[in-house]
Amino acid sequence: MRQYHQQLHEWVSLPKDRLDLNQHPLQQSLDLGGSFSVICMWDGAVCADSHSTGGLILKDERDFVVFVLGLFFEVMDDPLVVETIALREAIQWCRDIGLAQVQFEGDIEILIDKINAKDARGSRVGAILEEILHTLDIHRGFNV
Repeated sequence: MRQYHQQLHEWVSLPKDRLDLNQHPLQQSLDLGGSFSVICMWDGAVCADSHSTGGLILKDERDFVVFVLGLFFEVMDDPLVVETIALREAIQWCRDIGLAQVQFEGDIEILIDKINAKDARGSRVGAILEEILHTLDIHRGFNV
């Protein structure tokens, strides 16, 4: 129970958005500009009321959660589109805060296969995939 309460307290105290980063900066061990590597787990989901949600969790080298960010998308009912946009947002967020080495992990194999094959053709998310591939080309330390 003590461990549960400690983890709950740590989760509640994490920064939840960019404004909250000013009050609760990322842990000092997180080197935002160096060769430090973090894991960014992303996910997206279509909800029953025709909106969609997603988010990302950023973990450090000790596997500790150091940041969470929730996403909300209006009127989207295609799970592939939602997952792709959630990944794009995660990549852009990590780029914007200056991370140099990020391993992105998600649970949608078809999207990950397309990215690893560098193939945006023949997909209803082709334009978003091209944007993701372009960003990954520029930021060589980002891997999906």
